[in-house]
Amino acid sequence: MILSQCFPHSTPGTTIACLYSQHETRVAYKMLWKALFDALDRVTNKTIGLHFLDGYGLEGIILDGCRAQAEGLGDYLVSRNRPEMTGVTDTNPLVMVTHILRLCYVHIDW
Repeated sequence: MILSQCFPHSTPGTTIACLYSQHETRVAYKMLWKALFDALDRVTNKTIGLHFLDGYGLEGIILDGCRAQAEGLGDYLVSRNRPEMTGVTDTNPLVMVTHILRLCYVHIDW
């Protein structure tokens, strides 16, 4: 997973973080997503927002089409969501992820 161009003062194409895993499982990717956002929160000293949950922040996350990455992201989003604050009441990770997931067209096998 590579995170780039998400901060206003970074040069386009700047890589912010790269995460690698030998285990391409849903559980492993949920842990990676949590670790990534926790690290970004610590480094920036603020919560990195997700627009559909927080009303500000990232509007999309691009993935390469790996099912486990998407499922892990959905699981992370469900764990992060506070319905009483966000108004997002869906608890299905596979639906939750559709609010922010974008697929990289280079990696789609047409």
